[in-house]
Amino acid sequence: MFSELTANGVPAAVAQRLANLPPISYLFASFLATTRCKRC
Repeated sequence: MFSELTANGVPAAVAQRLANLPPISYLFASFLATTRCKRC
């Protein structure tokens, strides 16, 4: 995951943090973003 993030322009420090998160974090974040966008 780290290499894909940095290849797409994400700074190394941020990519390292994201790569160490459990996959459920991404699912939860995407759910919150979707819910918030529907309210806009």
